[in-house]
Amino acid sequence: SLMVAPIGGVGAFDAIGQVSGATGGASKTSAGDAFGKMLEGLESKQHHASDLLSQAMTGDLTDVHQYMVAATEAQTSLELATTIRNRAIDAFNEIMRMQV
Repeated sequence: SLMVAPIGGVGAFDAIGQVSGATGGASKTSAGDAFGKMLEGLESKQHHASDLLSQAMTGDLTDVHQYMVAATEAQTSLELATTIRNRAIDAFNEIMRMQV
């Protein structure tokens, strides 16, 4: 299974906002840096969900809702990262098809 750290809360949107200038316009974060930070957050969320699943399986987790929320956050973050990657690839392919 793919184990990539999850993105925290609105961290993905913060990274995207820095690229677009929506967080104040003075940010010099590149798209690559923002995407890298987003992937780091994704990996973190997935590890957290995995840890909670292990606790649930051993009976150490008293509130199963914690796992459900963490798993949903990780899944949503992965879907966002995949969508952004696909859009970037589509944009690159469109640029490559342009005639100069």
